[in-house]
Amino acid sequence: MNRLSRWIRGDWQITKWLNPKKPLNLLSKYKILDNLRRSLMEIAIIVAIVYCNIVGILETKKIWLYSTIFLGVAIFPYLLEMINSFIFKKEGEEKQKTFAPKISGIKGSFLRAFLTLRLFTLQSICFR
Repeated sequence: MNRLSRWIRGDWQITKWLNPKKPLNLLSKYKILDNLRRSLMEIAIIVAIVYCNIVGILETKKIWLYSTIFLGVAIFPYLLEMINSFIFKKEGEEKQKTFAPKISGIKGSFLRAFLTLRLFTLQSICFR
């Protein structure tokens, strides 16, 4: 998380490189913008879920479809990771040795998806 925080902070610090007068090619500028978009994704999902819950309470509408879509967007990367692990699993492949305990593979993808889903549902319950 510390590394991710440093990377995101660095991405936001280099936004001045998007200036048209800077000699960056279009692909580099796209990569910077894509990193900024990805850094805002989780916050945007939380704001959208909170907004849907508030609208659902105030206007007594059923918002389960929208909440399901937002949660699906949140766990979609982990689902792709699990599918990728199933399809492209190589026989006899050794795991990379690390010094820190780490949960990887299908089990890690499933646990990260479950944790993300659980945190989003807890957050939506707290705002009701």
